[in-house]
Amino acid sequence: AGAGSGPGLSAAAVSAACKALDKAEPDLTAWDQVAGDGDCGVTFKRGAKAVLGLVAAKTLESCGAALGYGALADAVSASMGGTSGALLEIFFRAAKLHLMQAGGGQASQDHAGAFVAGAEKVRDIGGADRGYRTMLDALLPAADVLKSLPPGASQAETLKAWREAVVAAEAGADATKRMDALAGRSNYINKELLATVPDPGAKA
Repeated sequence: AGAGSGPGLSAAAVSAACKALDKAEPDLTAWDQVAGDGDCGVTFKRGAKAVLGLVAAKTLESCGAALGYGALADAVSASMGGTSGALLEIFFRAAKLHLMQAGGGQASQDHAGAFVAGAEKVRDIGGADRGYRTMLDALLPAADVLKSLPPGASQAETLKAWREAVVAAEAGADATKRMDALAGRSNYINKELLATVPDPGAKA
């Protein structure tokens, strides 16, 4: 089987992420009203709605993991707009490419490697880095954890790594309150005001 075949993305996991974004919309909006132009919550909510449409159509389960990431890229590109939409499209297209190049078998389900590839591509193309007060302050710490996952890791090891990656991402996002903005609209906001909220893109 090629990288475009085999098990698709988990509808349950994708749905849970989308529902979490929908629930977080008021907080993301409130933070972005301080740190940006106020549209972060609505933007991510639009993306989540588009992705839930893929889940409802069973697209992600039926097309294989690599093509599933491609479908996610198409969905966020068409629905979100703005910088966040562009960066998430980059993330998912890099994830797709990672799996396509991995070949078939177990490698075609290397979601940890796909995440790392996506995070690093966002950094390389987006021009920001760790400590810039952006979504990378959540993505890169999570990627660091997932890089340590050995090939052929057991299901228990894999689940443990993903849980630790979530903790690392949340800690990185919360730490943005203590960072100066070095990229994006936040770069033009008063530092004392910025210190009252986390970066909404990192929290999303």
